[in-house]
Amino acid sequence: MIILKKILVIGVGLALDFFAREFLFALTAFGNNYDKIYEHLKTFFEGSILESALKDSFKK
Repeated sequence: MIILKKILVIGVGLALDFFAREFLFALTAFGNNYDKIYEHLKTFFEGSILESALKDSFKK
């Protein structure tokens, strides 16, 4: 049970890290254009951008 909790904590931490990193990128790239930020984050989490980002992170 303890191992499962640790895995869950690590998984949530990685998810938050990906979201925070991508949100910061969107803010710096699009400024106050919230429609573009929303579309970028939606595309990131629905599509191949997330898949390639995950593959790149595991290669490092």
